Amino acid sequence: MVEKLAARLKEEPGNVEGWVMLARSYGVLRRFAEAAQAYGRASSLRPDDAQLMVDHADALAMAQGRSLDGEPERLIAKAVGIDPANVKARLLAGTVAFEKRDFAGAVAHWRAALDRLPPDAQEMAESIRASITEAETKAGTGSGAGRAAAPA
Repeated sequence: MVEKLAARLKEEPGNVEGWVMLARSYGVLRRFAEAAQAYGRASSLRPDDAQLMVDHADALAMAQGRSLDGEPERLIAKAVGIDPANVKARLLAGTVAFEKRDFAGAVAHWRAALDRLPPDAQEMAESIRASITEAETKAGTGSGAGRAAAPA
């Protein structure tokens, strides 16, 4: 199926949705370099699409051993600039900041992501709160602000 889609895209290189579908398929197959290439093609067709940009960055990072250094970091920063409300962009930007020991920056990005999560994303919210608490602890500002209030 993936090969058929790739062949079809040779005939329809302007098919953004096709490139995204191919990229996601490669990602599921853990063929991250190919996923990154496909996201790159989709992004080139929609250069101001923050979601495509951040998905491209994620695939690139996976292809380079889960490292956000270099092009992934640049794409993430650009995506946040285009769409500051993009949750995935904020999460990855927080990770970039954390890895650079910019704990305040990490907390700011993660809080921005947390504020935009849908109500049914409680597991993700808990994970983000734990990351915020860890960053605050490492920064020496452990206010506990990343922790959730007890449910009523």
